[in-house]
Amino acid sequence: MKTTTLYLLLILGCVLNGSSQQLDVNKFSLLDMRQGLTNNQVNDIIQDSFGFIWIATKKGLNRYDGNYFMQFYADSNKNSLPEDYITKLTMLPGNVLAASTTTGLFTINTKTLKSKTILIPADSLKYAYKVNVVMDVDADQNGNIYLLTRSGFYMMNAEGKILFRYDYYSAAEAVSKPFAFGYSLIKMNDDEYILSTAKGTLFYQAKKKTLTPITENKDPFLLKTIEPNIRFRTLFGNAESFIIMKDSVLILNYFNKIKRNYVEIKLSRAERENFDWRSKMFKLSDTLYAISGKENGFYFINYNKASQTFYFNSELQFEKYICKAVLKDREGRIWIGTNKGLFKEKIQSGIVEKISIPSTFKSDSTDLLFREVRLINDKIFVGGKGGLFVLDRKEGKTIKHFDFKRINPSSNIIWSLLALNRDTLFIGTYGPLIIFNPNTYSYKEGVLPGW
Repeated sequence: MKTTTLYLLLILGCVLNGSSQQLDVNKFSLLDMRQGLTNNQVNDIIQDSFGFIWIATKKGLNRYDGNYFMQFYADSNKNSLPEDYITKLTMLPGNVLAASTTTGLFTINTKTLKSKTILIPADSLKYAYKVNVVMDVDADQNGNIYLLTRSGFYMMNAEGKILFRYDYYSAAEAVSKPFAFGYSLIKMNDDEYILSTAKGTLFYQAKKKTLTPITENKDPFLLKTIEPNIRFRTLFGNAESFIIMKDSVLILNYFNKIKRNYVEIKLSRAERENFDWRSKMFKLSDTLYAISGKENGFYFINYNKASQTFYFNSELQFEKYICKAVLKDREGRIWIGTNKGLFKEKIQSGIVEKISIPSTFKSDSTDLLFREVRLINDKIFVGGKGGLFVLDRKEGKTIKHFDFKRINPSSNIIWSLLALNRDTLFIGTYGPLIIFNPNTYSYKEGVLPGW
């Protein structure tokens, strides 16, 4: 029997293409103080536009280039870190990284490494350390910085001049009262910001420089962020969307800024017990998030974009560690910040596997050209000129061949495969889009609105 030999170069590592799985700690390398990390307690990690990994720790800021750590500490330089304990990292416009601390804000240009310390003057509140506990930060395209702290809300220009100041506490209260004003800041666009505070949910307009209760806003989308007497915390946010958790009830809500729609992430009581106000959420792909546990480890949450539905995976990842940050870099590698250091996924060198495709599986085309490969549930899906082939990963055998000519004569030329989740594979063909179920092998033509 004549066969066509298919050589597959398989990269060994975590396959997080739209679906979650149990991570093996043995497939990660541990980077800690022995390799140059300033401290083993990692509070946040972020990747800049140049590919460097930045790590916030209990004692200092680090930039990792894949081989060495560059360290940043608080010292006598006026543009150094205000203090070594960094609570959060935020990427601002213009390649500016912001490091939040409990005594001020540190910014550094990730291209030039020019740094600056930003402090709010105490003025009538007397105590600078109470004013500069940074809870959240953002910036606009003009370089203006918006700071939400324990004492109030402040807008500063690129030179550090205060353009708007709101102190929640009086000078008399500053003497003996603990400050607890700010919680979370959400940037809707360069002009509009939502604040979760001790005073309730507030709405700031930068052009008008007005800070008002959000209940005075008539936008129904913005009003969805509030609930009487319940504050929220931002678990995740970027230019397109944000996810908040409403305190005490532990309800998660997803907001799409572009489409301006809102979805409640429906979780059972048992699922909600796995996290609390200390938890943070991290976007790993368009269809996969991670949320840190309330005591240790983290969990995966899958997102179906078509139905706008979230699915909580109850498998606890890295259960022996306190996990405060999870990142998927541009190469698809997973990084996990823990109380024992930074775990970096090992991406091993590729191995080549040979799989033969018998002539009985071939289409009428004698020229098989393979363009796309996806691994789902221990099966390998291969597409190209000649339709879709399903291969058994363990046995190295061809299981099935799908000829899509009945849908359209051009559908047997496949350009791309996208695994939305374990139940859905999108197949981009020279003809129409095909929606394929990898478990049942059923498929249909995909009809997209507006196409």
